[in-house]
Amino acid sequence: MSLRKALFAASALLGLAFAAPATQASTVGTIPGGATANNQVIAPLPKIEGWYGANLYLIGGPSQITATLIGYEAGWTNSFVWNGTPILTGGGGTSGTLGSPIGTSVTINNVLSGLLPFMFDTNGGGNPTFAANGDVVNGANVLPNNNLGNFFVTLGNCTALSCIDTTINGITASSGTVAWLFFDDLGAGPDDNHDDLVIRLEITGGSVRVPAPASIALLGMGLLGLGAVVRRRRAAA
Repeated sequence: MSLRKALFAASALLGLAFAAPATQASTVGTIPGGATANNQVIAPLPKIEGWYGANLYLIGGPSQITATLIGYEAGWTNSFVWNGTPILTGGGGTSGTLGSPIGTSVTINNVLSGLLPFMFDTNGGGNPTFAANGDVVNGANVLPNNNLGNFFVTLGNCTALSCIDTTINGITASSGTVAWLFFDDLGAGPDDNHDDLVIRLEITGGSVRVPAPASIALLGMGLLGLGAVVRRRRAAA
């Protein structure tokens, strides 16, 4: 195979990896998920549908991203951290006695395509173990877990709360220009209400998506194949 053909094949696999819809039903779920718990931030809405254990990727960058604090219901202090810097913070319960005012926005410029460099950080109520286990980094998100922090994602193209997917049918958008992130810091146990910190990301000049795990594996195979071709050509030179 020529290098040109190898590059073309790898590019095709890359496009397929990010174009293929994320349809693995095991990661689609709803919040609130607890039997009696309620998500205080989205209380006017019924249950909403989105992704558990998913990680967010930017496509079509460089882009501008605006992160907005939508709300929080947590006694612990939680922060939305971008590239190692806390940019939005919430805590102190529904009265909002700690952190950034609701509606605070921060604009991030020149964000490159790929895995978005954010995490949710919690102080764990001053308990070092809770603080360590409650943190979650994009790229290492997990399914709902009573012992680990995690976040729920729902995607779309509208910034209004009323645009969120409330049709509970096991099918939800895997890409969009708006991402709603619902963090659970594990502090309240298995309530699965994901309202400890809620952040909205608006993307200008690109989109975000949740790649299907199978597509990511396909991308990896394509890149490995390209590497093998390049190595053979160098050895023959």
